[in-house]
Amino acid sequence: MKKYLALCFLMVGSSWLYASKVAIAPHFKLVSVNESPAKISGDKTILDLPVGSHKLVVQYNDKFSHDGAEASVRSRDLIVAIEINQGYQYIVTSDKPDNLLDAREYANNPTYNIYRSPLGATNLEELVSESADLQRIKLLWTKLNQDEQAKFREWID
Repeated sequence: MKKYLALCFLMVGSSWLYASKVAIAPHFKLVSVNESPAKISGDKTILDLPVGSHKLVVQYNDKFSHDGAEASVRSRDLIVAIEINQGYQYIVTSDKPDNLLDAREYANNPTYNIYRSPLGATNLEELVSESADLQRIKLLWTKLNQDEQAKFREWID
């Protein structure tokens, strides 16, 4: 029995030795992984997936301030087919809409891109997470009027 358990542990453990990391952009909500409900919450969605074919289901999900009110935009389910290879990390992302109108248009026809890089070449958490500073800027942006937003854009350029 001990040999059987050791063999099972070795088999399960060895499959994860060849796992790769897959980061999901913050504007995507992970719905399921290989037809099992996602068990991840929060803004940082980084998965460890073994080598092979996988099916992720995501939804575009974002909030915007429009005419003094907050509007949520959500897309239909978007199926992401990904082939994981040993020694690589992956990012599932898309161009994020900047305003409510573009977000609604994108939600009607969502798309995604998969980027691959060697394991450890970049820090996935830094690429897909939003800092507290960015969150504060977004909040302040929603409170600015159009003139103030225009001045801010000029200052950035």
